[in-house]
Amino acid sequence: MTCRSRSTALKTMTALALFAFSTAWVSESNATVKGVGTVRVGAAFPSLSEQGVSLDIDPGVDVGVTLGAQFGDYFRLDAVDFSYLGGSTVVANSKYDDLFLIIGTGVRLGLFKATMPLHPYLSVGVGGAYGRETVDGFDRAAGWGFEWSVGTGLEYQVARNFGIGLRYRYRSSTINYLTYTGGFPPYFYFSPTVSAHTLGVELSFMGP
Repeated sequence: MTCRSRSTALKTMTALALFAFSTAWVSESNATVKGVGTVRVGAAFPSLSEQGVSLDIDPGVDVGVTLGAQFGDYFRLDAVDFSYLGGSTVVANSKYDDLFLIIGTGVRLGLFKATMPLHPYLSVGVGGAYGRETVDGFDRAAGWGFEWSVGTGLEYQVARNFGIGLRYRYRSSTINYLTYTGGFPPYFYFSPTVSAHTLGVELSFMGP
């Protein structure tokens, strides 16, 4: 299977998972709705690959926030999911710094009953990703792409409206970078696949 075929298959699987999660929410009639917001900070372990060549980026930071709602005891919607991922690496005595800004939406399917202290869940999400790379402090490339993610987590309900937990996600995006060469042609495009494993501590704030 080619890289393009794998990418198409993964996007299709993500879309199907989103549909399945949405169906689970719709099927839960008379669901109680309450607002949920989260703040997350953790570590990111990213890598870039293009045409069979891979480059591991040193571990970096993963911070983000979500804003959404919980429907009943089994379904959460992250209507807005914003993340910042950063990392750096040294190649041939030059320092490459990469940052990624991701905004999208996602869903979580799990056990969110207030009577249970532990809330395990699975998650899936899609969004747009902006990537920027600098070399020794100078801009090298920037661009946008599509991102998808899958993950899992475990939340501990400290109080009725507050929880703390661990969240893991595998994230992947193909970003269409535009880079300036200084020669002729003055610029060109390249589209690496950016993958990252992220693990972070997440604080959850829930409405009444």
